[in-house]
Amino acid sequence: MVAVRASAGEYIRDKQTGAESIEPTQPITTIQKFNGNLLKFNLFWEQFEEHVHRRSDIADSIKFLCMISVLSGAARSPVEGLPVTSGNCSKARDILKE
Repeated sequence: MVAVRASAGEYIRDKQTGAESIEPTQPITTIQKFNGNLLKFNLFWEQFEEHVHRRSDIADSIKFLCMISVLSGAARSPVEGLPVTSGNCSKARDILKE
């Protein structure tokens, strides 16, 4: 299990001058890593949706960082080269769901 850290918000905020605060108002919980095992995808995605994806207090760029941090192996490879942007959160989600 990997703790997804809200401190990623500080990194993004430092990189995006002039952006409104994108730090979560509540801590992000621990989500089990997903390594690409298709039998475990639904469990992973339910956890990720519940604790990160559905939260309106987390910017999409932070959601993307959170997603990358809980992926490993075959699941991480297709998305790790994507730049950290708000648009790439949904792109990474679509790649994983394929």
